[in-house]
Parts: sequence; structure tokens; C-alpha cells
Amino acid sequence: MALRVILGDNMPTKEYEKFYEFIFEMYDPESEIGVRRASYMKSDFEKYFKAPGKILDLCCGAGVYAFLLEELGFEVVGLDIQKQMIIRAREIAKKRKSKVIFIEGDARKLEFPDNHFDYVIFLGNSLPHFNINEFDKVLNEIYRVLKNNGLFMVGYTDFIWIMLERYRFAFVDLPEKSIVSFHAKYDGEDGSILKLCHNFDTNETFKIKLHVWAPWILRHLCEKHQLKLHGKERTAENVYIDVFKLEK
Repeated sequence: MALRVILGDNMPTKEYEKFYEFIFEMYDPESEIGVRRASYMKSDFEKYFKAPGKILDLCCGAGVYAFLLEELGFEVVGLDIQKQMIIRAREIAKKRKSKVIFIEGDARKLEFPDNHFDYVIFLGNSLPHFNINEFDKVLNEIYRVLKNNGLFMVGYTDFIWIMLERYRFAFVDLPEKSIVSFHAKYDGEDGSILKLCHNFDTNETFKIKLHVWAPWILRHLCEKHQLKLHGKERTAENVYIDVFKLEK
């Protein structure tokens, strides 16, 4: 079978659906890796968040962190732009008799009242899907819906470190799936990298465009929106969990 390029260089959000089909179990609360990812975050949630309270889980996937936060005593709303993620999250919520509300929506335009949430989380390394101008809009919305002195927790990878210090090539080996990806192109005009990915099991090749982020970029942008760095954790050499307090 010839290699089939699925995605083009210009990446509408819906085009990422194919990518997430390959790694869906990473974002599924009932998969082994999903359970493990949630367990990694439990101590950080307990360290920074105090129940009861309202939490908005942006780019929530199928609810890996949302269901855990509910178990810890929080009222949780999960939002994601990927329809298949929300469908799966609602299926699990129904089965668990969970009260988590899952909404298909855009983090750049939130339909919630001002000062509505005690905490906002943005985990699962969703940041590379946003360029700096798009994430500026996300932070505007977080500023609006988050209560004064509320906390914003964001998890992300230092992609500059990856490109310069670690590798241009990555291999992902998941149950019944093997994916290889290359950093095929860097665009300094909009701070993005083009990744060429291939799934050996389906013999499909596709491209995804990701935006480059690093701690100094994110922290500067948050500071601009009156989000002061409150705490920081390191889960790996190039992976960060930053916690910001909103001071309106």
C-alpha cells in the first residue's frame, strides 16, 4: 500500500481528529495509560486546589482529569473542541453516573459568566495547538471566567528544548499501535513546527502543525493577563506544570 498523506500544511482544528484517533487511549479515562496519567496529577491537584469549588477543564479530552477532580470533591465542567472526545466523555459520565458536564466548544470563546470558576486547568499538552495570538484570546477568557485569586494550572512541553537539545525524531509505541514522527519543518514567522507522522499499523502518513512554546513565553503572556506565577512543578526534564494566581 502506498503512503497516504492525510493532512495538508494548513491545519484547521478538525484536521487533528485523525491524529487523535491514533492516540485516543492517552485521553481516555478508562484506558490503562489514561488511568496512569490521572494518577500522576492527583498530588498536584491536592496540593493546589481545595474542595469544594468549581473547576473548568479546558481541552479536557475524554475526561481523564475531570473525573478525578470530581472524585476529589469538585464541581467540574469539561470543554473540548474535538467532538469525538466529548462523545466518549459523555458515555463514560453516563456509565459512572457522574455529574461532570462536558461541552463541545472553543477555549477562545467561552460561554460562561464572569467570575464563575475557582480554578481553570489546561492540561494534556494542548498548548501547541494554539499560536501565541490564539492563546492570548484563551487567556482573555480565563481572566474573565476565573474568580479573583483563582488558580490557573497549565501543563506543557518545552518544544524549543526538544528541537535543540533532544531530538527531531520521536517514536510512540502504544498498545496495538506504533507511530513515528519527525520535525519536518520549523517556521519562525508564526513559531510553529510541521510534524510528519506515520502509523506503521495502518500505513498512513499525515502532517500536523504544532506551535512552539517554552516557559519564558508562556509565563510572559500570563503575566500580561494578571496571572502571577504561584507554583511550578516538573514532571520530566522538558515538561512543566505551572500554576498561576489571578490578581485582578
